[in-house]
Amino acid sequence: MRAISSHPDPADQGRPRTSDEAAALAHGYQVSPAPAIEVAATAGGLARQLDVYGATGRMLRSSLLGVMLLAAAVVALVDGSEPLVAVVMAGLLLTGASMWLVYRRRAGRRSRQLTELVTQHPWQVWPLRSEALGSVPPGRAAPLGERRLTLLSPEGRAVYELRSFVHPEVAAEFTEEGGGVLWVAGAPDGPAVALAAPGGARVWPASPAPPGPPAAPGPPGAAPRAEVLARLVARARSGTAWTDRTA
Repeated sequence: MRAISSHPDPADQGRPRTSDEAAALAHGYQVSPAPAIEVAATAGGLARQLDVYGATGRMLRSSLLGVMLLAAAVVALVDGSEPLVAVVMAGLLLTGASMWLVYRRRAGRRSRQLTELVTQHPWQVWPLRSEALGSVPPGRAAPLGERRLTLLSPEGRAVYELRSFVHPEVAAEFTEEGGGVLWVAGAPDGPAVALAAPGGARVWPASPAPPGPPAAPGPPGAAPRAEVLARLVARARSGTAWTDRTA
């Protein structure tokens, strides 16, 4: 296992910094000295997310096929007309094929984008506040729902805002106020970034948050309590044991 220092070596210090890296470094947050794909468990986390896209596509294909067969059987039982069954099947086939192609294009685009982000960008470690987007019943958390992720400065000011679905295992690590630490690859003010739970075992995409205050209760951009924020900032600034994927 080859450990990668959390501090860049002299060769790395000479590498030009991108704007997204510069923003993290300006706040004193850690940036991996290697592209994200070479760090910790990122390769496995990326493979897991790409498998999700593939499994979802297979499930969609099976569901569409099942609906087509069921509809054809119903038409045959009710009408018994072979021409009508053929017309219904043709219409369903065309609709299903269109839906399948749309999903394949989107999944392919997401897969390529996510792979490029972790291949071309290092991880940045950011403290954040998470809050639900959309309507959430009082007293109910929405760990599987889409969330606004506000990347915070050490003083608790909003630096960037992202939107993303957050897995329950990841959300469970957040504080009661929604404070947490995530890894970010790419420019947070760009069209998309890759996110990861610390360690890289879960990797998923995120996009810029919509304008306006969050729909969930709570002041927009509010930071966790001072002592909680201090702990999150300390985690973002030190303590990450970067290890390469050949470990």
